Amino acid sequence: GKCRPERKKMSYIILILILITMMMMSVIFIISKTKKCSIEEATKIFKNFTSSICNALLQSEQPPEPVYPVIVGYDGYRIVPRLVDEEFSAVRSNFSLCYINAFSVSSDGHSVKYRFAINRKPDSPDDESLQLLIQKQTEEILTRTLLSCDCYMPSEPLTAVELKQNCLYVAFARTQTGIQQLDELKQRIRRRQIAGRRQAQNENFREQWENGE
Repeated sequence: GKCRPERKKMSYIILILILITMMMMSVIFIISKTKKCSIEEATKIFKNFTSSICNALLQSEQPPEPVYPVIVGYDGYRIVPRLVDEEFSAVRSNFSLCYINAFSVSSDGHSVKYRFAINRKPDSPDDESLQLLIQKQTEEILTRTLLSCDCYMPSEPLTAVELKQNCLYVAFARTQTGIQQLDELKQRIRRRQIAGRRQAQNENFREQWENGE
């Protein structure tokens, strides 16, 4: 009596397998007629089709990148220029004039960028030294912003600063991809600084040569 349920279960399995086999044969036969090809070719088409469906179903979606709370001057709804200027008070003190005049989240969403209009002080250090100082000050600003959101992570990889003639640019990475993008930006900035130093040395050497020094 105990064997009957097992036999019944096995019968159901065999019946299901027979039905599946018949359905597969029917589909292959339809493909063969529709595509006007042999049974072997229709079988290959069927296998490729079912394989692609299985791969699509089994392929797990990549989880979205975490977004870091790096938007300085955000009031919960938007970026407020007054709040940005307040947060960047230490940076602004390095210039005779410095105020935020543009900000935006990048089109890919991986970073947020701020642009400040600047006028240098008469006794301002060289741009490379000033940029290093502002980089450290900006990291401190971002650390405060991160801590206010209970986010504990180093701010240096999330921050990039670039100083130009009349503008200061500050970028914060919002994602891991953004960190990689900022790292590439920092490398380009360093290469430009090295090229600028070499050019200045060559010009200085040329002046000394022409003056006979």
